[in-house]
Amino acid sequence: MLSNARRLFAQLRSSRTGGFLIGEAPTTQRRRALVGAAVCVLATVAIAQLLAPSVTRSATQTFTVTADSFVSEGNPDVAHGDLQYLKVDGGPQRDTTYLRVDIPAAHRVLKKATLHVFSIQDDPWGVAVRFVNDDNWRESAITFDNAPEHVGRVLGHAGPISANEWVDIDITDELMHNPAIANGGSLELSLATSLFASVGAPDPDHTQEAAGRFASRETTTPPALVIETEPDPTVATTTSSEPTTTVPRATTTAPAVTTTAPRATTTVLPPGGGVMHVAAVGDIQPPSSSANSSGTAALAARADFILGLGDYQYQDGSMSDYNAYFDRSWGPLVPKMYPVLAPTHDQNWQAGDTLNYWNGGGASGVHAPVRLQPLTPYSFTRGGWHFVALPDACYRVSGCDGNAVTTWLANDLSANPTPCTVAYFHQAYFTSAAEHDPFQAVAPWVKVLVD
Repeated sequence: MLSNARRLFAQLRSSRTGGFLIGEAPTTQRRRALVGAAVCVLATVAIAQLLAPSVTRSATQTFTVTADSFVSEGNPDVAHGDLQYLKVDGGPQRDTTYLRVDIPAAHRVLKKATLHVFSIQDDPWGVAVRFVNDDNWRESAITFDNAPEHVGRVLGHAGPISANEWVDIDITDELMHNPAIANGGSLELSLATSLFASVGAPDPDHTQEAAGRFASRETTTPPALVIETEPDPTVATTTSSEPTTTVPRATTTAPAVTTTAPRATTTVLPPGGGVMHVAAVGDIQPPSSSANSSGTAALAARADFILGLGDYQYQDGSMSDYNAYFDRSWGPLVPKMYPVLAPTHDQNWQAGDTLNYWNGGGASGVHAPVRLQPLTPYSFTRGGWHFVALPDACYRVSGCDGNAVTTWLANDLSANPTPCTVAYFHQAYFTSAAEHDPFQAVAPWVKVLVD
């Protein structure tokens, strides 16, 4: 067991220039892996390919949009629904595209959802896909002045885009339990300049114009939603592609112990033919714009979800820095990041800023898929793997009992006996970095994991 933990952990060693590493872990072997973050290292990322079991037959369906148009701040009372192109522009006068997909009624369990659009113009910034929480718009009449005001959270994004190519934007996670997917109905979406901003472009100061153009449904290359579903799902008792999260109640001293096992759920494997891509990132955003950080975010964006290892925004995790820097590079990825908070550069979680950002209090309103509580562990299961987020800051600040976390961990593993488990936290127990010694305080957690 311990050799397996060392092997996976070795892939997550620190690098001051950032890294991109790939490994595979088959689910047919019993293993528990221990993951730690590089301490005080900017823009570090590791990708692990985690193989999941084989599945029953699946079905792929393509739904062409039934309405599309764009609105322009420069022409606020003009409708553009009959044009052969759609525009996205970040300003100074904004253009936003609106899409409607009508999905026939049918019992479905979603496996993967992809928005498929054809680009007809280079865009070095990319686009973000959002929910539109209002279906009261018509293709022939929508303008900037009357466009829906209730635009929801980010579903997915694409980085730099080239002309004359198809762009596929993965929006699986946010549509997993959408009633329109499960039972049929109307799905309203928007395309706008990505919060990702300068991802993949050598332009941290935002000197290039953010403008994309896509083929509309009036062409032979219309936008479409492609969904892969399980029409006859296989029931299992241990996994769910939608994370089942165990979070003990918040206390003022130590995390509470949770012993209730998760209920049986339907197994839906991750996209990619039985391969799940997981990124682990930490120490990732300096107190300035950074092409290095944005480039690392572009790599992490390829993952199905992301493990956050702490110390996200230097120097002290203030809300002003989160809004000015982290939000521009990493904000679009927050909805699929499962973070732990560290005691150094995340220190403002004690004052509320860092905690508030991850819980949706930042300028863009993005939030993690779990609601964070101070010094509190949590867990979730995806694709046959169980992931455990552990607050090692507990050993460096007052008001937290590390022994209580150890007890909670033992109970969580007992309640979730999947053979494939990943535990992650900020400070490395195994490390080859010269700047920091191995963090021995978490040895009790390691013992529970490898015994």
